[in-house]
Amino acid sequence: MTVVWVVVGGFVVAAGVAYGVVARRGRADAGDDPAAGREARSRQHRYEAERHGDQGDTWHRGRESSG
Repeated sequence: MTVVWVVVGGFVVAAGVAYGVVARRGRADAGDDPAAGREARSRQHRYEAERHGDQGDTWHRGRESSG
């Protein structure tokens, strides 16, 4: 039974270390340029708006041709 607890404890320690590494890396990336994030979001919104407009045009063309 002791072996089981040692193995479980090892998994818990490994998971804790992995969580710590990821959390630390996330904090290091938090210093990114806020302007770059704004630019990426605005580019994504622009793409979505254009895509929505293109889909609407396609839908309208389909309705006009069907009669």
